[in-house]
This record gives sequence, structure tokens and C-alpha cells, in this order.
Amino acid sequence: GNQAAAAAVLLTLARGGASTEAAASGAVKACAAAACDSNAPPAARADAVRCLGALAAELPHARFYPHRKAVGAALSSVLSDERRCLRALAARSGDRGFTQY
Repeated sequence: GNQAAAAAVLLTLARGGASTEAAASGAVKACAAAACDSNAPPAARADAVRCLGALAAELPHARFYPHRKAVGAALSSVLSDERRCLRALAARSGDRGFTQY
């Protein structure tokens, strides 16, 4: 729903719609913060993890690399969630897109 639409907008901004460093940085920070928000609904946190994965895959290395610690902290937060579906999603994301960072 709205979370998926927001993720698509963030990805578009970060990828090229506004190809500034600030847009890419803002997109990564927003997704990382949403993934860490333990009060958010599980679907919102899952969308944020998916968005981080898409950003890691699509952004140039130089734009994503400075945020690797924040992304790692976000994934770590999701990995410690009580919901199995979120932990599995974070584990799969960590195995794929983020291993290069």
C-alpha cells in the first residue's frame, strides 16, 4: 500500500529522479529508520527492508557505501524482531544485496 508507494518514490529519487547525493542519502536514511522502528507495523518494516535491498542493488557504490553502518544496524534490529517473517527477510537481504558492503 502506502509503504510500497513510498519505497518506490524513494528509490526513484535516489536512482535518478533527483540524482543528488542528498536524495540518495535521504532515501537510505529514511528506509533504515523505518526498518528500525519497532512500533511500526510489520508490513512497513518489511517494505523498508525491501527498499534498502533495492537501494543497495541500484545505487552506485559511492552513494550507498557511506551508509553501510546504518544499514547494518537496521538489519540487525530487524534480525532481532520477534516476528519470524521479518527475521527471514532481513537474513535474506543480508545474504544478497549487502554482502558487497
